[in-house]
Amino acid sequence: MPKRTQITLQLSRILLKEAPLQARLQEFLKALLEVPWLGLQARGAIFLKQGESLRLVAEYRLDEPLKTSCALLPLGRCLCGRVGLTGEPLWSPEVDEAHEITYPGMPPHGHAILPLKLGERVLGVLNLYLEPGARLSRTAKAMLEMAAGLLALAVLRERAERAARVLHRASQVALEAQDEAEYFQRLCALLVEEGYALAWVGEALPDGRVRPLEGAGAVGYLEEVVVRHDETPEGQGPTGRAIRLGEPQVLRNLGGDPSYEPWRLRAQRFGFASSAAFPLWIGKRIFGSLNVYAPEPDAFDPEEVALLQDLAHMAGKALERFPSVPRPRPTSSPS
Repeated sequence: MPKRTQITLQLSRILLKEAPLQARLQEFLKALLEVPWLGLQARGAIFLKQGESLRLVAEYRLDEPLKTSCALLPLGRCLCGRVGLTGEPLWSPEVDEAHEITYPGMPPHGHAILPLKLGERVLGVLNLYLEPGARLSRTAKAMLEMAAGLLALAVLRERAERAARVLHRASQVALEAQDEAEYFQRLCALLVEEGYALAWVGEALPDGRVRPLEGAGAVGYLEEVVVRHDETPEGQGPTGRAIRLGEPQVLRNLGGDPSYEPWRLRAQRFGFASSAAFPLWIGKRIFGSLNVYAPEPDAFDPEEVALLQDLAHMAGKALERFPSVPRPRPTSSPS
């Protein structure tokens, strides 16, 4: 079996293990650095995008000053930040003034820094170290590009799988909850346990307001926000549109969409990078919406959205179990 194929299979098996994503990334990085013919130093790091920054999620023998300085690296800063921003790989036999993060006694070295990229979407960065002046062979570069592609696929797979895990666990919650409040609270807690930054259920009131009922995670975000489901500016976010249109609404870049202007700065302070809202149907009427926020930009891929839509459908069915709870007249289905 060709050596590249052997390494590809080994790395793929690591990423397919039943283990937390961070543990798999750590093992993946170590295995990659141990491939002798790649010509890498035994040091490296993996970053994932979080808002407008890169978050260090796995490292191997990274110097202590770098662990601190690079724990949360703004996009565009230093070499890794530039790769995360441009989506273009960097092959550098030595560091220069573009290496903004330095520390006393930092040894000379080169870098192979690759984006974790699918299509035009950059999900993170793989940072590897080279001996000073070393240049990688074409075969080694191809191998590292393949490794970065495997990492990107693993990140997307993890996002879809967390939605599937929530859906499975939520079915049991729907049977166990004694009332509407307990059900919503446990449902939102499940979403946060699986890695979402915030989950909350909003009730559509007849006067156009959306009233938060239950939530989990960064619920402080909800204390000062105004959300509506009418045509006002506060009704143009994912929550308002989901209720008004009766369809899931996904916003993969909270920092760049003008419709999110009323909440942008507050969302950034709480570390939200993407958001999705799903209408809660009771029969042919919309009660409100299930709202989910993620720290990663470009979250909520089609498979993940489909699973979360199933979750919202399940939640609507569960609401029918609590008919004794008085509620305002819900909004009508869209014509």
